[in-house]
Parts: sequence; C-alpha cells; structure tokens
Amino acid sequence: MKQRVFLLLLAGMLFLPSGAAAYSGAPQPSEQSLILVDASDSASQPVVIHDPPEEDTENTPVFYWNEDYSSCYAVFPDSILPKACTVTSVTVEPTCTSEGSVTYTASIESEGKTYTDTKTVPLDKLEHEAVVDPAVKATCTQSGLTEGSHCENCGTVLVEQTVVPAEGHTKATIPGVKPTCTQTGLTESTRCSVCGAVLQKQEVIPATGHNWSEKWASRKATPSQNGMYSHTCTTCHLSETVGQFPHPKYVATSVRTYTGAVLTTEVRVINTKGSRLSSSNYTVSYDTPNNKKPGIYGLTVTMRGSMYSGTLRATYKIRPKSTEMIKLTADKGSFTAQWKKKTTQTTGYQIQYSLRKDSDGAVTKTVKSNKTAKLTVKNLKKKRNYYVRIRTYKQVGSEKIGSVWSSWIRVTTK
Repeated sequence: MKQRVFLLLLAGMLFLPSGAAAYSGAPQPSEQSLILVDASDSASQPVVIHDPPEEDTENTPVFYWNEDYSSCYAVFPDSILPKACTVTSVTVEPTCTSEGSVTYTASIESEGKTYTDTKTVPLDKLEHEAVVDPAVKATCTQSGLTEGSHCENCGTVLVEQTVVPAEGHTKATIPGVKPTCTQTGLTESTRCSVCGAVLQKQEVIPATGHNWSEKWASRKATPSQNGMYSHTCTTCHLSETVGQFPHPKYVATSVRTYTGAVLTTEVRVINTKGSRLSSSNYTVSYDTPNNKKPGIYGLTVTMRGSMYSGTLRATYKIRPKSTEMIKLTADKGSFTAQWKKKTTQTTGYQIQYSLRKDSDGAVTKTVKSNKTAKLTVKNLKKKRNYYVRIRTYKQVGSEKIGSVWSSWIRVTTK
C-alpha cells in the first residue's frame, strides 16, 4: 500500500498538535505513518504521530494519537484530511498495593455515527506511608508489645510487634485492723504494690460489742430532780445513760399520843412514784430533843449514799390523850353530853354532832376549859336521831391539836 503523507496547512504552518513530543534526529516512519512538520521552521524535524492500521474497506477511521495521548486525530478512508477527536480520560489512582492507570478515549462523529478508540497508560504503585505502632508496656496481668509500624493507607504491617510477657504481681502485706466494741475489724491481707490488685481479701471481723458493768447512779437524785442511771463498758470505758430513777418527794410522819415520855416519830421518805425509800438512804435529825408534850415538832431528813443527796423538812405531832362520852341525855329539841375530864396536857374539848354517822355536815362545839365535863346543845330538830362524838385538844399557838375522836353515839331528841 502506498505511503500516506498528510500536510496540514493552517495559517501558513504545517500543524504540529500541542503536546506532541519530537524525536531528536530525522524520524524513521514505517510504510503507514502520519508525520506532521512545522512548515514555518525549516530547521524543524518531522514528528511521527502514530502508525495507522491497515486500510479498512469500510468508512472506519484510523486514529492517530500523540505520544502523551493528550490529543488524537482520525482519518476516514474517504478523506485525506485528519480530523481532531474529542479526548477524555479516566484515571484509576495507584495505591501502595496495586498499580493505577489512565484510560484515554478518543471519540469522533461522522454521518451520525460515533467512532471511538482507547489507550491505557499504567501508573506505578505508591510507596507505603509508615505509621509507628507505639510499644505497649506490660503490666502485672497483661502482656505488652514492642514498637512496630504499619502503612497508614493500606494497613500492611511493615515492622511486626512482638509480645512482651506480663510482669506478674509484687506482693505487699496489708496489716489487719483489730475490732473494737463498736467498730468492725479486718484480717491481714495482701495486695500488689504495683497495680493495687487484691491478692488476698481482707475479711471483716465483727465488732466485739460492749461489756457493760452493773448500772450505777451517775447523777444523784435530789428533792428537785430525778437521778440518772448509767453503765460503763469495762473494755473501752464508755459510760452511757440508761435511765432515770425517781427523786424523793416528801416525808410522811406518824402522829404520836402523849404518854409523858419522850416521843419521836416514824419517818417515811416517799419518792415521786409513791414508793418508800429505804432508811439506809437518809438520816433524821430533830429540831428539839426530848419532845414530850402535845405540839408540832420539826425535823430534817438528810439524804445520803451513792444515789441521793439533799434535805427534806417535815413536822410531826404529839396529840393529847383522848376522852370518852359518859352519858347523852335527850330533851325536847336538845341533848346534854357528859364526858370524862382530861386535864393533863389538854386545853379543852370539842364535841361534834350530825344527822349522819360521819363528819360531813357535822357541827363542832368547843369547850375551852379542860375542867368542864358537861355541855347542852339546843335548837335541834325534834324527834331526830343525832350522832355525837368527843375529843380533847391542846392549843399550840394558833392551832388546836386534837386527840383521837371517840366513837359515834346516837341520841334521839324529844
């Protein structure tokens, strides 16, 4: 087949496509080559663009690429002029594990039909980008790793990390804690001094509890306040209030009857609960000694011992001897009473009478002379039963100290 030589005339130049690489020295085209020469430069060398395929009988163009595939020309069988193609490219980027490529596609339309041709240029693999894998320090229980590296992009291990064995625990003794009366204790244990792991667990020892003594009076009771009970732990010496006990409230005394001899009284100290205190808890002293005569006498109760303190005041009475009724004589709307005289340590007599056999509503008549032994009571209701009794009395200051009353005796008025 004859050689095809195309001279492109454009603005007085033989066209050399942009980016075409010129050979140094004269080209050596084959029988089928497209050569473009710059017509304005006599020193320029011809450039071989591509070797076309054998001639096709159909109207299929022959594509001529420049060396960097940035441009392409198509020559159709029915034309001697090359036509510029549209060139597009698709790039597959290379990685550090695989090559890439750039695929160039030339396309041209003719008579309503599109013709294409492709060329693929391989791209070399990329170098790995090393990233350091830091060393991991071994612990007591966990193994470690030496320093290594890997590719940041593909993850390929470049320097393999090796395992560093675990170091094991370093034992340290934790002393036990002795329990107290109120606080629990702990047994001895061991821990790792490096990581703090418990190697031997501490066990709880229960609190021992208090060893209480017998209760005792931590505060003495006085006539104005209760006492306090406490007990004490013999181990830790803690004292604790456990209750109260009642304080002494008053002194009860007995009334004595005149005999001519010195008379004291029975003393009973009563607390706020109404209970009598033992006489070992107090002493009694009388204001005056040798009390014989009817009267009112003072005394002092002094509390003592481990439970009580303070003093209480009280009085007691010595009363005169009693008398008795000898005779009751009824009259119209009246009665006359006669009794035995009692002149020793007496001042006079008191007669009570009542329509009932009790002191409620009773009328009291006083006879101021102890030598009188008779009294008539008038202005009474006729034909009514009256109950009458009598006693002696001793005037002491402003107070009448009476003897024991006699029994009630009935009399009926006329």
